[in-house]
Parts: sequence; structure tokens; C-alpha cells
Amino acid sequence: MVGSVMLAVAFLATWTSCYAVTTLHIGVLLPIEKNPRYYTTDVKDTCTMALRDVNISPYILPNHELVMHLNDSKCDVGRTIYQMSDLLQSRKENIVALIGEGCSTVTKPIASATPLWNLPLFNFLSTSPALYNTEAYPHYYPVVPSENGLNPARVAVMKQFRWTKAVILFQPSEHFNLNAKNLRDTMEDSGFETPEFVLLPLNRDYTSVVRQVKESGIRILFGLFYEDIGREIICECLKEGISAPDYVWNFVGWYQFHDWYLDTLNDKQNHSGGCTLEQMETAVHGHLTYDFAHVRRDGDKTVATGKNVTEIATELQTRLKSPPGSSLFDTFRRYSAYGYDCVLAVALSLHKIAEQLNATGGIDRLNNFTYDDDILLKKFHDVITDRTFVFEGLTASTLV
Repeated sequence: MVGSVMLAVAFLATWTSCYAVTTLHIGVLLPIEKNPRYYTTDVKDTCTMALRDVNISPYILPNHELVMHLNDSKCDVGRTIYQMSDLLQSRKENIVALIGEGCSTVTKPIASATPLWNLPLFNFLSTSPALYNTEAYPHYYPVVPSENGLNPARVAVMKQFRWTKAVILFQPSEHFNLNAKNLRDTMEDSGFETPEFVLLPLNRDYTSVVRQVKESGIRILFGLFYEDIGREIICECLKEGISAPDYVWNFVGWYQFHDWYLDTLNDKQNHSGGCTLEQMETAVHGHLTYDFAHVRRDGDKTVATGKNVTEIATELQTRLKSPPGSSLFDTFRRYSAYGYDCVLAVALSLHKIAEQLNATGGIDRLNNFTYDDDILLKKFHDVITDRTFVFEGLTASTLV
């Protein structure tokens, strides 16, 4: 698993360029078409930039060239499995590593399947806590923190405002179930009263939920749900007087739009059933959201490819035709910088493996990798779980 630490290391090639350049192939499965939640167009551009920067760097895989094979998996399990199978069985060249997918529900079966081909799976989009179980997914390597990583920030806010107890309302899915339980445990471990734990019903009848919230007398609400469910529960609570300024809503921060609680498909009413846009704005006024920093703040920091953060941001702004005056933080939306770091993680892992194999005369094992050879997969695991393997990325100093 990837964690962020404030360490620095320079990756310098330790073997000379006396070999012919060998091409290594990376398979990429991402939801691109009609999936704005993940800003995947930006992510695709960032990954492409990272791949180019790796290939022109004299310090990373100097005797190899990386080629990326991108597939639009559309956040669909069946399509993704088909594309992965086609990618691994129909190509003349073998894939040495995979990146993907975007949705946690799709990533899980892929993470279970890739070891069958002796391949590691890297990821920068899926944040479900379930995927961070290294016993269940020993060859899955995320470069984005788990959703549970936001819970200490939520508790810190509670301490700051001297709140003593909260209601946790969460949507019934593995992603939110695990996140909600971890938030409850984090609150209890930090000395807060046990929070009111409210599972939202599958049938979307929120009568009992609203009654439970109101009868609890608690005014601090943490909502863990997707946008459509969020709009519905906010509206139903509003009808019973659960609204700002008497109540404070706390939401996840990775929704596509900052005003996600408004139904932009209808100018007059929210689709959840009778609340006007003005009422919805009033209900959540003063709400708080929680998300990870999209990019590190030290713009002059040089990353492992040899460029600094500001240089990469400036190029990305040009590629995306960002509005004039866009800040460094605005340029990198939630996953873009993690996409760059994910490509770096793959490249630097391969670089370390190539060093090791070259030292023992076994570089052909990488150059002519076959899916029935488990040595490369074991080496990926050894390299990535080595706590000294650190690189400077766009998001932070990153421990792979």
C-alpha cells in the first residue's frame, strides 16, 4: 500500500546504457466516456505526460521504453474483465503491469484476477477501504489514500469546534459501510461519545431515518453517500426542520460539483421530492466537506522525472485550456496528480527490478516476461513493500 511521508530520494541509474532499448507494455483500464465523476479526461492527459516524462528521463529505466495501452472500461465489471482478458491474451506483446480501474466495485474483482497472470495491479482512483486489505489483495498497489484516511480530519474538526457527539448517516454499500464504521471507531478512540449510527434504507423511505435523527437531539451530521441519495435525505430532513443554521452537515469532498446538492436538471425543484433549490441551499448552508489535497503545495519541488511541480502544472493547464489565473491547486483535480504518481510508481518499481535483474544477469526475465513466470510478481512485491523505496511525486514524497 502506498502512504505519504516527508522523505526524499534520488533515483539514479546504476547501470550504463550499453544495451538496446527494450519496450515494456503497461495495460490501463479507466472509465473515460461519460464519467465526469472521475475527471478522467484530465487523468488521461496527466498519465500520458507522466509516461512521456519517464521515457525521456535519463534516470528512469534508461534502457527501456514504456508503452501504455489505454482502454475505456466505463466502470463496468463485465466490460473491464473482457477488456483485461483481451489485453492479456490477444496482444503479441505481454503486459508487465496493469493500472486500473476507476470504480472500487470494479477494481475488486480485477485485483483478485491479475495475480492469475502474475501481474501487479496499480491504482489511483479507487478509495474503498476494502481494497486496502493486503491479505485479500497482496498484489494490489494503490497510490491514493483510503477513504478512511479522511476520518482523522473529521475528528480534528470536531475537536476544533468542541462538538461532543455526531450522527453518521451512510448509504448501504461496502464502501460507505466500512468508512462509517471506521469513523465511529475513530471518534470513540478519540474520546467522543459513541455517535448515532444511521444506515439509510435501500427502499429510500427515510421516514424512520429522519425521526431517528430528530429524536437523537444531535445537531452535527456526517453524510456518507453518493449525490443522488444525499439530495434525497437532505430534502426529507429539511421537511422536518433539520436544516442550517440549527444543524451542521458534513459531506465527502469528492463530488463532481461543489453545489451537487442542487438538481441542475430541474430549475425549480429538486428531484428528491418537493424541495426548491433555494430551500436546499438554505438547508446545507455552512456545511463542511473533507477531501485529500490534490497536489503538493511546494511548487518548486522536483519530482522523480526531473521536472518540478509548477512546470508540470503549467503544461497541464495548457493541455486542458484552463481559465487564465487558474491556481496550481485548481489545475490538478482530485485524481490527476495521483495518476501521474501512479505511472511513476510503476516505472520506478520496474527500474528497481531491472537494476536487480541486471546485477545478476537475469534482465531477460523482464525483457521477455511471460505470464507463467511468477518471479517478476514476487520482485514487484519485494520492491514495493521495502519501506526505503521512496520517490518525490506530485502529491507528496511517496512511499511505495
